[in-house]
Amino acid sequence: MPTLPSKPNSPPLEDFAAPSNYRFEPELQETPPRHLPEEFRNSPYFVRQRNAMVGLLVAGVLCVAFAQLPILHEWGLYVLPLASLNWIGTGLLVLGAASWITSKQRRGPIQYVEEGIPLVARIRELVLRPTAIVNGQPTTYAFSALIEYREPNTGALVEKQVDSRGFSASAKDKYRTSYRVGEYVTAVYLKSNPAKTLRLYGFLELRPDLGLLTTQSAQPPSVLKTGLRVGAIFGVFGLLFWNVYAFSKYQPLELTFERAAAPVAVGGIVLGGALITWLAVRQARARRELASRNEKAIAAGEAVELEARKRGLFGAHGLVMTIVIGAGALLLGGGIVLCWCFTANAMLDTSKPELRPVEIVEFWSTTHSFLFREYEIEYRFPGETQSRKLLSSPAHMHQFRSRQGVAEVHAGRFGWSWIKTIAPPESTLKL
Repeated sequence: MPTLPSKPNSPPLEDFAAPSNYRFEPELQETPPRHLPEEFRNSPYFVRQRNAMVGLLVAGVLCVAFAQLPILHEWGLYVLPLASLNWIGTGLLVLGAASWITSKQRRGPIQYVEEGIPLVARIRELVLRPTAIVNGQPTTYAFSALIEYREPNTGALVEKQVDSRGFSASAKDKYRTSYRVGEYVTAVYLKSNPAKTLRLYGFLELRPDLGLLTTQSAQPPSVLKTGLRVGAIFGVFGLLFWNVYAFSKYQPLELTFERAAAPVAVGGIVLGGALITWLAVRQARARRELASRNEKAIAAGEAVELEARKRGLFGAHGLVMTIVIGAGALLLGGGIVLCWCFTANAMLDTSKPELRPVEIVEFWSTTHSFLFREYEIEYRFPGETQSRKLLSSPAHMHQFRSRQGVAEVHAGRFGWSWIKTIAPPESTLKL
């Protein structure tokens, strides 16, 4: 576990002395066993538990309902989870029911109210730190407090780091803490194991005004912003899927390096360069804002946000990953423009078709990452040893009764000849 950084306003360890008028929270003032106040049933902890349970149940019902739509049966041939929506929905309903049952049996923070022993602690250091980093980017955060307190059995003054629950990096700005450095606060532990079970009472999320708090930014965004964000997400994924489709469907029969070099170079410089610039500017701005927030937090005794140890141009990456990301952005931009050229070459093509016989080598059904399935016809022209592949569908592949076919070849808008379709010899192509 990382050591929290020292701060200028951390109080000296030896002057620990709880104020004489310090009082524990009302629900902890009685001797155990205590009763959980009824209003705590609407505390952040229980609201989160109920929302998770309701979310599972609603998602399960929607999955089962959408699974009955005929169009999803067709889509399920390509996107495999859609073919199993019934089972997925049933599983979510089971998880939702199990969550409801366990919520009735699991005591969680309730045990601390009913049986916990409170003690006075003082916060020495307070930070907001990343708890998980994936591909160089923090994915979860938590507030960490270094506290000092009198050990219940020996009375010795000891230190301990205690954390709040984790939350996603996207929700980082939606949370703050009511605690301040140097403040005397309530900690609580269980008799069974004081050192291991010690918690800051506010981090149990039973009181909405103590410990882990939500900020005004936690309010839901406007309908317009939500719509734009959803539209942008679908647009990006739609663009990526179309590029993959165009690369397989409209790929020219013969594409030399000289022809491909120009669009790849333009895409790499324009799109790839723009992506690299955006990532670098975004990261630099984030670091400036973090430094400014931390200056204010230190002065006010609030939580200081820790940055990942590695400082790359695009995030918490080392030199090697920074180079890989930069090169990947250039290649991605070049590949996107090349796929756009494939699309324009086919979509804008007005040439007359040329019918050429082909030999069907194999019909392929390839599953990617257990999520997507791709159907292809492998073929070759007479006299050639090299085989090629054309994107297809199950209905199209079932039309063939032999290993012979007829390819409809077009010249292409840019002079890149491509195959529009392959049909069985006995079928009539309506051109």
